[in-house]
This record gives sequence, C-alpha cells and structure tokens, in this order.
Amino acid sequence: MAQIRTPEPLWTSLRRAVDDPRPPAALVLGIAFAAQIGWAGVSGLLSLPSSVAVAGAVVVAVVASWWLTAPAALGSAALAFLVVDGFVLGRLGDLSWDGAPDALVLVVAIVACLLATEARREIDAAHARTTVNKP
Repeated sequence: MAQIRTPEPLWTSLRRAVDDPRPPAALVLGIAFAAQIGWAGVSGLLSLPSSVAVAGAVVVAVVASWWLTAPAALGSAALAFLVVDGFVLGRLGDLSWDGAPDALVLVVAIVACLLATEARREIDAAHARTTVNKP
C-alpha cells in the first residue's frame, strides 16, 4: 500500500527539513539572545542613542533569522523586542508598554525577521532549481 505524504505547512512547521544544513534553532536563538544582551550592555556603556541600540538589537535578530524557520524567526523577533523593551528602553529588565513606539518596534522586528527567513528560503529554492545533478 502506498504511503500518502502530505506536505507540512510552511508557517506551522517548527522542524527543519531532514537535509537542511542550518544549525538548530535553539542554538541560533541562544547566540542571538546573548549577542542582544551584550549589545544592550555595550550601547549603555558607550551612551549610544536608544535608536542606535534598538536598531542594533533588531539587526542581530534579523541576522539570526537567516538561519531559522518562520516560527523560530517570530521567536527571534519576540526576543529582540523583550531585550529592547527591558534593557534598552527600560532599565535592568524592567518591561513596560508605551503604546505606539513599542508597537512600531515589535512590528518592525517581526517583519524584518520574517523577510530574512523568507529571503533565505527563496535563495535556497532558486539555488536548488539551478543546481545540476552530475553523475
């Protein structure tokens, strides 16, 4: 009897494909989180403007999202928002909600992280289409 295989929906698949060369999402998210905390500390020590510190944390999340699936990229955006809200805009991990500015940071982080992971997927798909199998 033939096995019926249904494709996993892209947006709900938490697992990578078996032949996917990307590192595990937990490792990538852990490294990104540590980098964001480090960036928040360095930007505080150097007294950088908060917009530069926020942009740096979002850039770290976007770069990390290159190696993640879409659900994990959403996690990367959420971590970036929590780091920005608690350590850059707030102090000592004090989370707060300030309305429109916080919503803007959250939306920008989500969109940028999803665009990064989708760009990686499209580039990999284009590369797979152009790769010629030689015997």
